[in-house]
Order: sequence, then C-alpha cells, then structure tokens
Amino acid sequence: CQYIKCVLTLSRKQDDAQYTINPLVLADYLSNVKFGTVSVNPTANATQIVYVFDKDSLTFDNNIYSIPIDLTVISGNDFETGTDTAGDNRVYSNYKVTLEVSMQEDDDVESAARAGTYSSDYLIYTHAKIYTGRVTPSGD
Repeated sequence: CQYIKCVLTLSRKQDDAQYTINPLVLADYLSNVKFGTVSVNPTANATQIVYVFDKDSLTFDNNIYSIPIDLTVISGNDFETGTDTAGDNRVYSNYKVTLEVSMQEDDDVESAARAGTYSSDYLIYTHAKIYTGRVTPSGD
C-alpha cells in the first residue's frame, strides 16, 4: 500500500461520562486544521475531515509513520458568544479528537482500507472556564 488515509472527528463528553456517538460539526469547535502543510479546514456541516497522504511524504522511524496534524481550538469570546450549527450554546466540557488511519492502494478519499491496516487513537482536551475570584466558604 502506498497511501495512508486519515479521518479526524470530534466528540464531546456528556453528563453520563460517555462521549457523543455522533461526531460534532468540526467548524463549530476547530479552525486552522492542517495535515502537514496542507490546510484542510472543515466545510460548514462536516463532522469529519478525510485526508490521504502518500506514505513517502511522511517520516518513518522505528516502524512508525509520523503524521503532522495542527489545529486551533475555538476558545475565549468566540467560544462563549457563538452557537453551534444546531443553534445551541457551546458547552464547557471534555472534547475528544479521534484520528483513524488506514492504508490503501490509491489516493481516493472514498477508497476502502486494506484489511488489517486500520488503527485509531485520540486526544482529549478540556474546555473550561476558570473562576478567578475569591471563593468564600459558606458559614463565614
């Protein structure tokens, strides 16, 4: 196989401590997404970004391909004042960015993965608001 397909998705931790089954709309929470030097910002309602690398363009060390990914998490005033695609307020929570990779014979994003080459991993980030005032215990 000459190509490595990457699929990036985002989910949010719910009140029941489980992550959403349906991925979130990426543009509601992430911007400036790059695979290597290529900008692959999500379209308006996209719940995933798919990118295919020629494996010769990646660093291969100790039987591991390094896939450079860079992204910006929407935060601060943009996060607090905006709403998501469904019109709901964004929620302070843990968010899980999942990357699924597989090898395939061509560079078509629709191609099926070669059997036995699928893998996935994730990172979790916390979007929290910190109260900087003084907290006074009750009864004092």
